[in-house]
Amino acid sequence: MAVHKYIEQNDLVDEFNFAGSVCGNGPYDPVATLVKYIETDQFYMPVSAAMMMYSMCNTNPRLMGKYTPQDYLTEGFINSGVIERIEEKRLDTDKMQEELFKHSASFNEEDEGTFCMQRLATDGLFHPYRKDTKDKWEWEEGYIKTGWARANDVLLDDCLEYFQFYRSPKTQDRIEAMEALRRALEDNILYRDWTPAHPIFLYHTNEDEVVVVENFNNCLAAWEGSNMVKGAIYKGSTHQKRNSGCRKNCPINQRM
Repeated sequence: MAVHKYIEQNDLVDEFNFAGSVCGNGPYDPVATLVKYIETDQFYMPVSAAMMMYSMCNTNPRLMGKYTPQDYLTEGFINSGVIERIEEKRLDTDKMQEELFKHSASFNEEDEGTFCMQRLATDGLFHPYRKDTKDKWEWEEGYIKTGWARANDVLLDDCLEYFQFYRSPKTQDRIEAMEALRRALEDNILYRDWTPAHPIFLYHTNEDEVVVVENFNNCLAAWEGSNMVKGAIYKGSTHQKRNSGCRKNCPINQRM
């Protein structure tokens, strides 16, 4: 969708013979995504929060020039080395998450938190999180860590309260830090101040824990009445399996 928007806004339609786009499970609204993580108290892929804060601090100097990820992320999460791995640009998100798994296994959960999206069993191995076994895992003997990172393991308390309850921090410098982050995130809402002039078909899976379905819903709400936008929500699928799930499953909600 970002490429679609760029082509239209930079008069590149003829150069690319552009006719439209198909967009699947995309992060069109970072504000809605962050709020959903906080409301559910679940960071399925904690590295996504680090990447969000890092990118805001490094791509929007006008708003975020004096801030760093340390202004928003917990000390424990920073100490995991996640920011250094992002800066190195050697590992993809799956590999970075694997490093977080190892780090999470090396300390007492009560001290720093858990940055896993898989379960660590007493056999010393991480077992993939799967939707169909989530409830069973709550009681299964041998599992010693949960599959989710809690919101307060990842984000500072005043950041949580600001984005969930709209409560301002107690000091002016922290108020300014939160407002700067909010405005920077809002600048990256793709549907904001833009209506596509060429067709877009959006699809999303209703169980994507990383790129939550609110991204899809907010796009369609913003473009309600546009004859350029069609969309469908597909049943099931976690974030990793979203593409195969969208191909195989029938839509449970299609908006034309």
